[in-house]
Amino acid sequence: MVGTSQPNISQHLNTLRHLGVVDIRKDGTFIYYSLNKQFLKQYAFLKAVLQYAKKDYQMSVKTCGAK
Repeated sequence: MVGTSQPNISQHLNTLRHLGVVDIRKDGTFIYYSLNKQFLKQYAFLKAVLQYAKKDYQMSVKTCGAK
């Protein structure tokens, strides 16, 4: 994310993990985040919201000329 510091992103991801929104997998010093599938089942409408956000993001990247 442009304009956001790594510690800020880490803090937000940690909050999402504690809320059960994301799961983590550690591999050495790396931590990989993924959406919690049970959470998405419980709040199915979020899948559509996230898909829209992804599509909107991809469109904005294309219009800015970034790859």
